Amino acid sequence: MSRPRQTAQSREAAAKDPFRLEIKLQRVRLGFTQAELAEQADMDRTVLSRCLAEPDKLTLGRLRKIIQVLHLDPLMILALLGYEPRV
Repeated sequence: MSRPRQTAQSREAAAKDPFRLEIKLQRVRLGFTQAELAEQADMDRTVLSRCLAEPDKLTLGRLRKIIQVLHLDPLMILALLGYEPRV
C-alpha cells in the first residue's frame, strides 16, 4: 500500500508548528505510520489526524495516549502546546 504524498503546504505547516513536528519526528523515529500510531493510541486514524491538525481541540485523554505510545515527555509536549508549568 502506498502512502499519500505530503504536499509542500503540509510540510510548511508542520515545520511552523513545533507540537506537530515533534509528534511526527518521534513517530517516524519509532517507525510508526500515522495509522499505526492511531491504532496503538486506541483511536481512529481520522481522529488522530484531526487532533494533530487542531491541537487546541485535543483532549487530555487523547494527548496522554499519544504521549505514552511515543514515549514523550509530557511537560515538553505541554510546553510545545503553550502551557507553562506552575511553580
